[in-house]
Amino acid sequence: MFGGGQKIDTVVDFPLEGLDMSGLINSEEQKLAGPLIYDCFAVSNHMGGCGGGHYTAYGKSPITGQWSSFNDSHVSKISGDPSGKVVSDSAYSLFYRRRDPNVDL
Repeated sequence: MFGGGQKIDTVVDFPLEGLDMSGLINSEEQKLAGPLIYDCFAVSNHMGGCGGGHYTAYGKSPITGQWSSFNDSHVSKISGDPSGKVVSDSAYSLFYRRRDPNVDL
């Protein structure tokens, strides 16, 4: 039997693009290395409680920029604006990549 823990299902709003971490960095060396802008490329989701549940994921192709939903053996593309699906109360782990300042979006 598990303890009295309870999963928190509060939605944490997070950007899929342009997360600016510059104001949170104190290291001058890191500040001189260029803008500290990050873009999300994957989200792990958990549905259920502390004692069990189901995991799914969203991922963004580095080649096409297309977001897809991964659920067991089923993969489907997300059409339109992905933020309505990817940003949810099921988001569990967020994966960001630092934007290359030498590449235009």
